[in-house]
Parts: sequence; structure tokens; C-alpha cells
Amino acid sequence: MSFFLRTQDFRHTGYELVLSRPTNVPSVIVPLINAQLDTIYRPALRYRLTGVVLSHLRGEGDTQLDLFGEALRAERVRRIYDGIDRLDAKYGKHTVFLGSSFPAKQGQQRTGDQAELPRRRRLLLPGEDERKRFGIPLFGDVR
Repeated sequence: MSFFLRTQDFRHTGYELVLSRPTNVPSVIVPLINAQLDTIYRPALRYRLTGVVLSHLRGEGDTQLDLFGEALRAERVRRIYDGIDRLDAKYGKHTVFLGSSFPAKQGQQRTGDQAELPRRRRLLLPGEDERKRFGIPLFGDVR
């Protein structure tokens, strides 16, 4: 897997990581990225994009047990994420999220000119709310 940052002037910097075993669990991947993020992040630069690229993908049944039980621990965590996916399917997207991302959900995501919502996001049609929207463009006034 690799991750990268794109600056405001469209320059990229990134890092490639080799995992010891296949995983689809964010709690395994995120600490690996955090450990290397300081090597590419520069506070003085303004960034416009972050990205993660996963490679050498495999099916879920293609894992091999190991001597130290890491695969079994990963299986338990995978079951937790399967439960979260079922809750999201039943109650809606973002019903359950990582507690560490709570400050990001509370704060404003953008600043300056980008902080203002576009007209279509500010003017909702009857029956719409902030999360549930009709996929049609607005050409006239909404009253």
C-alpha cells in the first residue's frame, strides 16, 4: 500500500508500505500510516488532497494462519467491522464511526472561500435534509 499528499500547487509526496499480511482493517492500516506521515508532512505547506492506494488485493478467504495468532486477532476485528457495516446498512451511513475522528466531524472542514456551501447545498427542496438529497440540479429559485 502507499499513501500520498498533494499540495496546493499539485506536487505529490508519498510513502510506500509493505504489509506483513493482507488486511482490510483500518485499525491496522492507520497506525502504519501515522508512523510514517511525519516523514512527508510539512506544516508550512498547504495541502489539497490525501490519498491511499491499496495494491496486490486478494479475496477474504485467501489468508493463512500464523504461528503467533495475529491472523485470529485480525479475524475478530474484521467481525467487528462487519457488524459496523450492518449497522450502517440498517440505520444509514456514518451512524457508527471511529471515536478518534469525532473532532473532525465537529469542526469545520474547509476555510476561507471554500467554507461557503454552494447554492445547491444551501437551498434544499421539500423533503430533503442535509444528508438526504435528490440528485437533480437547481436552475431556478426554490421556495
